[in-house]
Amino acid sequence: IDQMCFSSQFYMVLTLHVNGLLYFVLGVQMMIRSNYNPFGDPLLTILVLFIGLNTIIVKRSSIFLGSCCNIWRTRHENTAWHSRLRSDSTAYSNVSTEINALSHDDYAMDQKITLDSFRHKFLSHNRSWLVEQLPTLLSPRTLSRGRPHLIGQLTKILNKLNQEISSDSSTDDVAVTNNFKSLIRFSAPTRRLLKWWLRKAQHRLKMREVVQPQLLRARGSFCEQCLSQKNLLVEPCIVIEEMYDRFQKAFPATNFNQVKWKHYWQKHQKYRTLCLECKSREKEEENKDRIDKSFISFRGIEADRSSDWGAIYLNLDSEDMIRYWYTAAKTSLYGKSGRARNKM
Repeated sequence: IDQMCFSSQFYMVLTLHVNGLLYFVLGVQMMIRSNYNPFGDPLLTILVLFIGLNTIIVKRSSIFLGSCCNIWRTRHENTAWHSRLRSDSTAYSNVSTEINALSHDDYAMDQKITLDSFRHKFLSHNRSWLVEQLPTLLSPRTLSRGRPHLIGQLTKILNKLNQEISSDSSTDDVAVTNNFKSLIRFSAPTRRLLKWWLRKAQHRLKMREVVQPQLLRARGSFCEQCLSQKNLLVEPCIVIEEMYDRFQKAFPATNFNQVKWKHYWQKHQKYRTLCLECKSREKEEENKDRIDKSFISFRGIEADRSSDWGAIYLNLDSEDMIRYWYTAAKTSLYGKSGRARNKM
């Protein structure tokens, strides 16, 4: 039994083993009831040889038919990561014999993995994926074993972040708040609207934070569209806002109950696993459909000028808010100096 890891093969072999024990016990009982002495039977040796020969023939024919029908095949994309482990007898042999025993591709893959440049490039390109997989990689045993090293690393990271935050926040935050206050003076309805929007955003972040472990656990092992195993992302089939509206209708309460929200999410939510390429392709198709629909609606508005709404007038608060948004967008795109016009 080689690396079954409690899969269906493990239970199949366990079933065959139990059936063999059961048949052996039944055979012994039948010989005892009939007072049969196997050592006095002259055909016992011939019978054992015949059964052993039939077993070898059936085994080899089954393996040959299975290999012809391609029953056993590797489902992974990168087979070099799943090369066969070396046996214990050759574990302490010479390095040259091990390299000759392995294929050239496996040896080249091992050499690339051990390079520092490959490790740094892997960390830089898969940083977000590694952060998502930290709960599964850091088991309680590894945490208890490497606790002093992890505490030291986290202390260095937090000290560095605190220094950067303390140096940047003192200048940037003051400049942003001064510009914001100088451009916009909110009225009472606008302040109430912004406070309501802030409460909704905080509540939405809290809802997502509560169900984030379930989202991470629901990630599949391959993409549902292209069956790829690289850059996998998991997303809920029902949007979190729609799910929370259903939750409020089912449990109309004023306070937010995290336990009920978790149980409701786990019971009614479904997930799908996509790779990064399929997700980007799906977003491009959605954007294309949205642009086509907006173009069709724009043509309909141009065709029907008689039903126009007329001029729209803005108050001072709306004009200040739009002016501030425009200035912030232009600054983030082209910098504070702006962009010069193209000369005709």
